[in-house]
Amino acid sequence: MAELKYISGFGNECSSEDPRCPGSLPEGQNNPQVCPYNLYAEQLSGSAFTCPRSTNKRSWLYRILPSVSHKPFESIDEGQVTHNWDEVDPDPNQLRWKPFEIPKASQKKVDFVSGLHTLCGAGDIKSNNGLAIHIFLCNTSMENRCFYNSDGDFLIVPQKGNLLIYTEFGKMLVQPNEICVIQAFMFESSLSLAVTKWGLKASRCLDENYHKCWEPLKSHFTPNSRNPAEPN
Repeated sequence: MAELKYISGFGNECSSEDPRCPGSLPEGQNNPQVCPYNLYAEQLSGSAFTCPRSTNKRSWLYRILPSVSHKPFESIDEGQVTHNWDEVDPDPNQLRWKPFEIPKASQKKVDFVSGLHTLCGAGDIKSNNGLAIHIFLCNTSMENRCFYNSDGDFLIVPQKGNLLIYTEFGKMLVQPNEICVIQAFMFESSLSLAVTKWGLKASRCLDENYHKCWEPLKSHFTPNSRNPAEPN
């Protein structure tokens, strides 16, 4: 496999595009009425709209097909993953876990999802507050399967072997003595900001900020606009 090239820096403004489709990223705006190559613009995550411009963060993807064009979801066996912390009574004694046996691929194929084992946790997923600790083991790659953690950030620490992780933002090769953090895309609620002094001040400036944002975009929302790909 060719060496991976990473976009570095925390909090940086980063962008990338497929070299086979030059100019696929819109210029000057995130969500034009017509994207290059007729792609679909989707905002994956973002800060509250009342955040100051200097702290505003967002992530946009431009897809061949929208993400909603998928088959219906179906429940699968949860295996060794659980969020019911009442299954076992708290034990104040010193405990340790024996290492999990890694089956050979010739005997039983286990991918990342089926190889997750919950060790402990706290909190409630319905309130979106808490954490969980899992051990994973796998001996084969995930094929026609993907994993989405909608509860929070995912910190992965490999102990043995390398992980080639495919995310919506690209690939990461994670080796022992390295860690990988994959953020779950949680959206801030802007309604709660109005109860703070900063939120109240920001709310008073919304009309002015909306006007500044709208001015450079007016030309893209004219009644007579049409897709450049459509014939006259």
